[in-house]
Amino acid sequence: MKMSLALAAMRRYLGGAAYQMKTLYIVLAIGLTALSEAQACSCVAPDTSSEEEQIKKEFSEADAVVIAKVVSVEQSLDPEDPSGTYRIEEARFVVEEVLKGTHKVGETIRVRSVVGRGACGRSARNDPPWIEVASEVLPSASGVAVLSDEWLIYTAGQQPYDLSRCSRSFPMNLRGGEDAEYLRGMLASGSESSED
Repeated sequence: MKMSLALAAMRRYLGGAAYQMKTLYIVLAIGLTALSEAQACSCVAPDTSSEEEQIKKEFSEADAVVIAKVVSVEQSLDPEDPSGTYRIEEARFVVEEVLKGTHKVGETIRVRSVVGRGACGRSARNDPPWIEVASEVLPSASGVAVLSDEWLIYTAGQQPYDLSRCSRSFPMNLRGGEDAEYLRGMLASGSESSED
């Protein structure tokens, strides 16, 4: 909706051929960015279902869902990447709340992700940056997002787990907090059991 309003305003401002050329450049830039990211991280695909349905699906498919706090992060070069673009990030989290699964509060869980430009992995400290923030009020304040140490983590399989763009695992100060509130409400209403 915002994009179509912006394009309409651009058309009125620029007029005819200039608008069409600008639109072509914008479409090409978006397409090329999506293509380059898709080549490296092919799991990222738009989900057209509602946020609630996406959360329910991720919850039902996860072996465990926890809120955990980052206690340590170490990075090293990925030995399988001769270009040096990617790093292996090994992080440890302490479980603060269990929404699903057999983990216990106070337990340490391990996460291992491949991070770097275009990789599917998410850095627990946003280094290298995988998310940025934009400030409409003060554009100069835009930049790399500061992540909370608390994360909502959806897990599958055995440790070490992965923080991935392919899941809804997210810091609590960003989307993770909203998902956690929804899940707590869902569990309290009895629409899912915590041991699915």
